[in-house]
Amino acid sequence: VWEMNELARELERDGMVAEAAGILELNEEFHPRDPSSARDLGLLYERLDRFEDAIAAYRRALGLNPSDTRSLERLQAISSGAG
Repeated sequence: VWEMNELARELERDGMVAEAAGILELNEEFHPRDPSSARDLGLLYERLDRFEDAIAAYRRALGLNPSDTRSLERLQAISSGAG
């Protein structure tokens, strides 16, 4: 899990946001119980203006870890239009 998340962060830093999202989508398939992949995917979806996908990712993250304040904050921001 960690290696794939780190690879996604490196791709994002290099401006390859769509590719980073693809890595995390794959990571979620292999590790569906990891809330950090879902949360990080939500952040990338926001950068790609894929807000409905971001909302779904944050909801998955919160379903796995209800105390994930970052996912909750981002979900509320998108829902209120403050993105």
